Formats: sequence, structure tokens, C-alpha cells
Amino acid sequence: MSQVSGVGAEWDFIVLLLRTLKHSGPVNQTQLAQLVGAHKNKIGRYVEALAARGLVEKRLEPGPPRQTVVSLTKRGECIVSCIK
Repeated sequence: MSQVSGVGAEWDFIVLLLRTLKHSGPVNQTQLAQLVGAHKNKIGRYVEALAARGLVEKRLEPGPPRQTVVSLTKRGECIVSCIK
């Protein structure tokens, strides 16, 4: 039973990330971590997984400090709009 609740918690966190990106626009990973109240290492793992599935896009902003900015893709926007 704990595996099922773990999946639910993971899904809830994914939905939180996608909704946060929809409402906050493109943000760097540190800002995203602050907005959702999670450690930036956790955010990094989820962003990688979501990018691999085409739901978010990452781009490296030039200049010191170099930051990875995350934004929703059209596919990610579609998923968010379908979630109640």
C-alpha cells in the first residue's frame, strides 16, 4: 500500500511543479525550489525527468552566475490545462 501512496505523492508534486511553472512563467531552478518549498536537488531530478518527457524546457542563461531557466512546453501546458 505504501508504494501506491508514494506514487500519489509523486504525482501531486509533479502537478505542483507544472502548475507553478504555468503561473510563474519561466524561472530558474532555485526560484522554482523556493516557490514549491523543496530542496533544489529534488527540483533538479524532477526537471530532468519532465524535460525528458517533453513537458518542460531547460535553457542555460548566460552570464555570471549561469542559471538554468525552466519553462513549460506546449505539451506541458496541455497537461496542466487538463488537470482539475
